[in-house]
Amino acid sequence: MSTQRAEPLWLSLSDQVESELSRLPAGAPAPSEHELAARFGVNRLTARAAMQELERRGVVRRYQGRGTVVARKVEYRIGPDWIPSWTRTVAAAGVEPRTVTEDAATRRARNDERAELDLGGHDRVVQLDRLRLCDEECAGYQTSVLPAARVPGLRDVVGVGGSVYEVLTEHYGFAPGRVWTRVEQISAPGWVARRLGMRGRPAVVLVRGRLDCQRTGAPLELTFAWLRADMFDVIVEVGEWKRLPAPIPVRKADAS
Repeated sequence: MSTQRAEPLWLSLSDQVESELSRLPAGAPAPSEHELAARFGVNRLTARAAMQELERRGVVRRYQGRGTVVARKVEYRIGPDWIPSWTRTVAAAGVEPRTVTEDAATRRARNDERAELDLGGHDRVVQLDRLRLCDEECAGYQTSVLPAARVPGLRDVVGVGGSVYEVLTEHYGFAPGRVWTRVEQISAPGWVARRLGMRGRPAVVLVRGRLDCQRTGAPLELTFAWLRADMFDVIVEVGEWKRLPAPIPVRKADAS
């Protein structure tokens, strides 16, 4: 005798609508709860639950004054074959990137920063706090910490919207490469949510890492990036494969 429960109606409805919306361009109007209820012959609560599920998946996005539209998911790839540049990575995904430097300060390095950046007790760092936009929509926030002695005049060179990666390579002559990266999904800190114009504590993808010069081994930059989970698919690629295997559920019941 099977103990497997039938799938909730709102969940199967959200799967069907997601399949249909996948064929529409980003920004196209999504059906309203009223339209779903009328079309599929379900009550408004079921239609609402289905739309809320699609919003949780990042399939649709609600805008005040615009209603609900098909969301764009930006592939943000991290791996040995990808240049460690936010601007280049986002542009490669077909989105127009823009950066706004909101704060830039030179200060004494903290203990953890000295350990990571190979600094002495009195060395200083430059901290850049930058808002990231995709197609003019707030998409992420990033803090970068760099050894001040290795990047003299960085604040002026980067300016309001410059790329740190481009400055490190073209102005200072470094060859930045990833040494380590940590990716995790968390609830957005309050100040991050406010800067991104999001309500409550929505999910964000926190990407932390360090860049070193590949020629000299000198540590160059500590990065802390908070990316909107409803806008980004963060893909980490490590190693090589001949063909991507399909994931298999541990329990057979989960596959049906």
